[in-house]
Amino acid sequence: ARMLDAAEPVASNPTLPPRARVDLEAGDISLPTGVLPLDTPITRAAMTAEITGDVPSGSLPQVLDAWRTGGGTVEFRSASLDWPPIHISGSGTAALDDKLQPTGAASVRVQGGLELMDALVKAGLVTDQAASVARIGLSLLMRPNASGVQELTVPLTLQDRALSAGPLALGTVNEIAWPPVSVP
Repeated sequence: ARMLDAAEPVASNPTLPPRARVDLEAGDISLPTGVLPLDTPITRAAMTAEITGDVPSGSLPQVLDAWRTGGGTVEFRSASLDWPPIHISGSGTAALDDKLQPTGAASVRVQGGLELMDALVKAGLVTDQAASVARIGLSLLMRPNASGVQELTVPLTLQDRALSAGPLALGTVNEIAWPPVSVP
């Protein structure tokens, strides 16, 4: 840490100070075999997030609307998933829109995309032809990271319940109907 000189300008923080910080980590997570394309355990899943904004009491929809109106956000400082042969990491910001539906943006880095295509074909979820096209696309888009490992960096956005990876539409997220439960 260093002391700031009184004459030195201090940058203002455009976001509210964190109200809560969440650190989660789990390892060696076994999933049912035959359900998902990867039969390996998740070796590590971790997330650090900060929730900003005041959370008043009242019914959940009212609380969420007040939190949203007050500039509340969830800042995903880091998130990672190690599910061999896949490694996914990223960060982003989420909030609620005026209909109290999630909205946000993230940058995600994916390693093991080619191996995932092999697993999807093996599981019968993707045809050989579709996987071949995807492998070509992945090969064109992947770049070596600082460690020399090939990875794909993808900007994800969620707006008006539409989930996109860059210009590619991935689908629509189901609408959330918040129950009118009381929040103390």
